[in-house]
Amino acid sequence: MKTIQLLAKTILGLNLFFASFAFSQNTINTVNSGNWNDPMVWDCYCVPTSADNVVINSYHTVVITATASANDVLVYNYGGITFDESKELHVSGNMDLMGYFVASAGHVFLEGNLPQYIDGNGGVINFNDLTINNAGNHPVDFYYATYTLKGVFYPLNGGIALENYAGISFTFLSTSETENARIDQIGSSFSFSGDFTVER
Repeated sequence: MKTIQLLAKTILGLNLFFASFAFSQNTINTVNSGNWNDPMVWDCYCVPTSADNVVINSYHTVVITATASANDVLVYNYGGITFDESKELHVSGNMDLMGYFVASAGHVFLEGNLPQYIDGNGGVINFNDLTINNAGNHPVDFYYATYTLKGVFYPLNGGIALENYAGISFTFLSTSETENARIDQIGSSFSFSGDFTVER
């Protein structure tokens, strides 16, 4: 949505125009289940971009089958997002996950430049690979849920902060008895806040 205001003044016979532009992200809603990159899934008949807020409505499941992007992501109860193998979701805003979010076969990038959060609303959120790369060097807040990561965590810029709620946990899983949990090289300014479990 875009709003435009124009103001005209006359000073000494000169017409001066002042323009004020206000831009806000589009909000795009699902109308069907299906692949993220299928325009027929969305009420805009388009594919969401990093400038768009995305809403997954109840009883709709959206599958990440190719690289996908969004600003904010909201998943309502009984709605969900799943991933095909090795596919990517890039999020520059926040994630409110009241439904299910199963990224155990893909890669999630949290890469805004403002403060970001994920709220799992008491559910179970499964990640495979996860990158936090906040250009504004803000930590990403993780709210009440059980978070697990079975792939690689890439802590580049910003930080990861578990809010102090009963029932919240974040576990870096070991995928076998002989393989350690994996955390990649930690960025020089990256911070960890909260209690994490690293399986060995």
